[in-house]
Amino acid sequence: AESGILDLKLKNIKSSNKLESLLELCLDKNIGSPDAILYHIKKQNIDDFTDSFDRIVKELTTLTKRLGFLKKKVDLAIDFHDDPYYGDKNNKYLMGMKHKLGTSYCFRYASICVVQKKKRFTLGVLPVSPLTITENLVEELINKTKAYVKINKVLLDRGFYAVKVVKTIKRLKANYIMPAIKTKSIKKAIIEYSNEKRKQVSDYIITSTTGETTKVKLFILESKIENPKTIYDKYFVFITNIRKPFRSLLKQISTEYRKRWGIETSYRVKHEFMAKTTCRKYIVRYYYFILSAILYNLWILLNLLACRCRGVVNKDMRIITTYVMQSLLQDEIIQYYRSIS
Repeated sequence: AESGILDLKLKNIKSSNKLESLLELCLDKNIGSPDAILYHIKKQNIDDFTDSFDRIVKELTTLTKRLGFLKKKVDLAIDFHDDPYYGDKNNKYLMGMKHKLGTSYCFRYASICVVQKKKRFTLGVLPVSPLTITENLVEELINKTKAYVKINKVLLDRGFYAVKVVKTIKRLKANYIMPAIKTKSIKKAIIEYSNEKRKQVSDYIITSTTGETTKVKLFILESKIENPKTIYDKYFVFITNIRKPFRSLLKQISTEYRKRWGIETSYRVKHEFMAKTTCRKYIVRYYYFILSAILYNLWILLNLLACRCRGVVNKDMRIITTYVMQSLLQDEIIQYYRSIS
């Protein structure tokens, strides 16, 4: 907020003596102070930011469909984004994470994204706290997305491997692919497969610590890891409910699951739109994440339009870079402030 306001004031100066003019503009009431911006963010409600994002996504997807995109079924990925935290540990939104960048704590946000190339829109974002129930979060994200697109399948990482999550996805009548955590029973299945006592595709019962169960299809695939330490490292294990012919799915499942990395790519691009802050308030950090997701979605849409106008069909083509996008936005903001000053 501070460097952004200072940068805006510098770019809004018309005088040739920018340093002298900057000192005068520090009291310009047309351009707010960093404290005022943060004050207005902090007094908002987290749910209001989520609702605002949903309204923007609704408008965006309506426009995108009108342009001929997102009309077919799409593959989606659900994931968590961890925002490293270095402040007071007494915070109700604080989550533990694997030690990274000098901390073991983070603020966490969940999102659901389209993972097809060139159309990796973020369609839903939710806050996450230690009290968040994972299956409820998955249900809310999938239901949000159903209002915008037709779902082909949902890709989740092993952090979602749980009976209640699987049951929730089944109840929502969505297809999914998820790697299995190598529990004692999964390891037993690997041993059985390696000894030719289990088929590569088989029925499997997941059991929770409370005894709750659900039936899935278990796929065991050989990994490409060189010199695996144990027999368990020689295999990847997936669960799914997709009803394709198994021989066909065996050839596709690892390729299909790799699409999930599209959501990781989207996080890296969002980071380029993310405002930097040392603020320890969850609502400020969440707002910045929401804003970066909105700008990211607009960037995707602009590139779809640019490719159509230029007749570009290369799926990896990015005519408008994030740098150019930011420059365009800065010019619009500067023109606005000049019009009211």
